[in-house]
Amino acid sequence: MSSLQKSIMKSKLPPRVPRSSGIAKLAPFGSSRRKDYSPVSWKQYFERCVDVETEAGTFRVYLSPEPDHPSRPRIFTLHGGGYSGLSWSLFTEEITNMIHCQVVSMDIRGHGETKVKDPDDLSIETLVRDVEQVIQKLYDEEPPPIILLGHSMGGAIAVRAAHSPVIEHYIHGIAVIDVVEGTAMESLASMQGFLRGRPTHFKSIEHAIEWCIRSGQVRNLESAKVSMPSQILNVQTGKLAINEVDTYKKEDNPRAPEPTRHGPHANCITEESDEESDTSEASEAKLARTDSESEDTKLTRTNSTNSENEDNTKLPRLDSTSDDAEASNAKLARSDSTEKDQTGTFAVPNAVGDGASMKYKWRIELSRTESHWEGWFGGLSSAFLHTRAPRLLLLASVDGLDRELTVGQMQGKFQMQVLTRCGHAVHEDTPGEVARVVASFILRHRLTTATENGEHMHLVSAPGC
Repeated sequence: MSSLQKSIMKSKLPPRVPRSSGIAKLAPFGSSRRKDYSPVSWKQYFERCVDVETEAGTFRVYLSPEPDHPSRPRIFTLHGGGYSGLSWSLFTEEITNMIHCQVVSMDIRGHGETKVKDPDDLSIETLVRDVEQVIQKLYDEEPPPIILLGHSMGGAIAVRAAHSPVIEHYIHGIAVIDVVEGTAMESLASMQGFLRGRPTHFKSIEHAIEWCIRSGQVRNLESAKVSMPSQILNVQTGKLAINEVDTYKKEDNPRAPEPTRHGPHANCITEESDEESDTSEASEAKLARTDSESEDTKLTRTNSTNSENEDNTKLPRLDSTSDDAEASNAKLARSDSTEKDQTGTFAVPNAVGDGASMKYKWRIELSRTESHWEGWFGGLSSAFLHTRAPRLLLLASVDGLDRELTVGQMQGKFQMQVLTRCGHAVHEDTPGEVARVVASFILRHRLTTATENGEHMHLVSAPGC
């Protein structure tokens, strides 16, 4: 082949992959390829919120528009540990479009905008008492029919609340999402390791939403945009991030090439931050790695190691109480649920000590609630099967049933639905499917009627197991 032919051929071929002499730098993606992680206000999904005063404190409750008749059912939602009432935002939009009802979404104590005298008391008895008092305060006289709907920890609360003599008479149905006693109790041993693997601080609300999606905590970006700001606090103001959403301006300042960071902890605080933040040039030189590269391009080892992890990452303690906790909490480790295509560790341009780099932290330190975990889930299956009201169980996997529930399901003691293509936050990942199943459940027991849109969906004929 002549030199002319070679030059012509080269011009038509894609560029070569650079030789791996050292570490290759990936060019930043264009802004058009970067997803929009800007937060969204809860006001797009709920009509209003009220702060319910009880003897324990103030509980934030979000409400969808009033139904067409006072006798319509209220779907009282209870979120999982670490989440908030806003995790039901997209579900609320979907189900109120299918059936005549109102969604009442409560922030559990220690979460969201709820403020109580003892936020650390998360015993199951206290949580049930909170639900009783909030319902009594919302409906002074005869309450309308109530369907309790709970996810994970909230599902455990819903089951126990359905047995409460104070409100049992008003509970006309109970639906539990992805929580089973057997699997929950088995997972408790590894829960602390999972929690330590999460980042403790985020640079911005957008970064928190991005981590939420890339880590797999929530797989639905639209849902993460509205729910994640209710799970983090502004370190400087001590207020929940949702208070900044209405006036939030999308970040347009030049930063390091964030889109080249393909892991769930992109833009979160890492130990590398204080080494590479002297200049923006050093930050831009941060490189992504691939699995085929040499050993020295794998995830960076932090200064101290954790015997529970074999991936050379440090898991920062979330339950630190010393004066040095802030410095420790500014470090980030890769989560156990990291996506398989993660290519490296990432550092934000600012130093660890920079206030802007540590602007947001988790609303609640879940690791400090460990003493209550067994109380939440112990005896849950039996309590669920003996609930007086009709029962619905939604799972992300058919393998989630324990023996007691398997027997109960074979005996037809409850309705079960398995929803695939979703993670643990089933109602956030697939809100339309969850709404359809719950709406069908409510219609099947003749607690309400379908809306005009719902009539075209043939909801009652939706399959059940």
